[in-house]
Amino acid sequence: RVKEARPDMPNQLETLCTGMSAAIDTRVQDVLVTLDNDCRTIMELCKVLQASSAVRRRHNTAINVLRVLLAALASGVVMLLVYWGLLNVTELDPMMICEDQYGRTIELYSPTGELLVTERHEPRTTWQCALATGLGGIPSLSVLLVAMGGLLYAWLFKANRRPQLTIRQTRKLKKISQEVDKVRAGKLKQMRQQLTSA
Repeated sequence: RVKEARPDMPNQLETLCTGMSAAIDTRVQDVLVTLDNDCRTIMELCKVLQASSAVRRRHNTAINVLRVLLAALASGVVMLLVYWGLLNVTELDPMMICEDQYGRTIELYSPTGELLVTERHEPRTTWQCALATGLGGIPSLSVLLVAMGGLLYAWLFKANRRPQLTIRQTRKLKKISQEVDKVRAGKLKQMRQQLTSA
């Protein structure tokens, strides 16, 4: 049986539907705002990661240059250490930096074999020889060993590379950022327009 509406009981169904529709619209609006904020956060995170990776890439480039410079300096110090050993331990002088310390006589002969000129150079010490062999070569060896230790310290502790994103990861971040921007600019805007037009 159908009951007739009583005048003392108002029909609240329409009011209830309007209230529910407003609550749903508010909830959807809140979800859209949260989604928009999440999209912005993701885009900012992508930008921060890309900027951080660019800074690390520049740092690593500078470190690579520093390592090449340190390697060149270390090879120079090793060559000096080898020459120091030849000069002070084996008493060989392949570059003849200490030849003038003993003096020498230069003689010039004619093609027939007769002596034309004799010239005597007095002994003199060059600064290179004095530096390499002075006081038994201990000060120069100490300086070379300290230089080598400093170069090794710089190589091991100061010339460290920082982790950076690979090219593939950077491209992936750009793609994610673009997709999120499309969602935010396109679909999110469209949903808002539908919500406000309804």
